Amino acid sequence: MSITNYSYYLETARLQLESQECKIIDNQVVEISNLIVYSFVLSADVEDPDLYAAEPLWNWQQSNTGCWVIEHAVDKPSWHRVHDQLSDEFHYHVVARMSTKDQTFFRLKFQ
Repeated sequence: MSITNYSYYLETARLQLESQECKIIDNQVVEISNLIVYSFVLSADVEDPDLYAAEPLWNWQQSNTGCWVIEHAVDKPSWHRVHDQLSDEFHYHVVARMSTKDQTFFRLKFQ
């Protein structure tokens, strides 16, 4: 059982650490990486989990937090579904690519 749970945490970590890069913007080096900005859980006993995930994703997108993230993200944020077989739940994560400065601001203000 621990192998399955371990694979869930590996997948979640992969979403966040997948693509770190540095870019030069205005003669300054800016580190850009992924950050999980919103997460929620759905039970796996539904027929179409993505259909049930649409409402929480939409509500988050329309919130102050979601609007700020969409405005400050380098790329359009994306959502990912991870199945935790141990608890038989679907974990949804919204991942945004942001600069380190914006990530710090997000963590201080919204988390």
